[in-house]
Amino acid sequence: KKASLPRATVALLESKRGNPSINSVVAIARAMGVGVDDLMNEERASATTIVKRSDMRQTEMAEGRFMSTVVSPLNSKHILIQEISMMPGCSCKGKPHPIGSQEYFLCNEGEATVVVDGDANEVKAGDLIFFQGNLPHYYHNRTNRPVHAFSVVVYLD
Repeated sequence: KKASLPRATVALLESKRGNPSINSVVAIARAMGVGVDDLMNEERASATTIVKRSDMRQTEMAEGRFMSTVVSPLNSKHILIQEISMMPGCSCKGKPHPIGSQEYFLCNEGEATVVVDGDANEVKAGDLIFFQGNLPHYYHNRTNRPVHAFSVVVYLD
């Protein structure tokens, strides 16, 4: 029922005679709370995952003064963890996330200004700000020292 697929379709797939569409596979994976790759592999998925630095996706913006590295596994379902570095004078617009998501921004070093829905918030080293991820937001480093932080976005399916 959770997958919203006809019972006959599921029965055919269980008998290993079916040739499912990608939409059916995704629906079943979501209903089971697993990744599509877990359905395709006959081996049991490992209980742990190590993400190598070389496999982490990096993005540069603001002429290289803003760098974001996705440190969470790329197949993570409900969370996005990013390491952020902002050089002095950097300003960058955040990407709005789906309604119901939450963003947590933890400043590890320096002082960032995080503007959420028009309200400026000073976030110093050791401080955390969290907000609704779908709201317009901007990151600024108005100081003369680099800012290093982590952003965690939680998606509430």
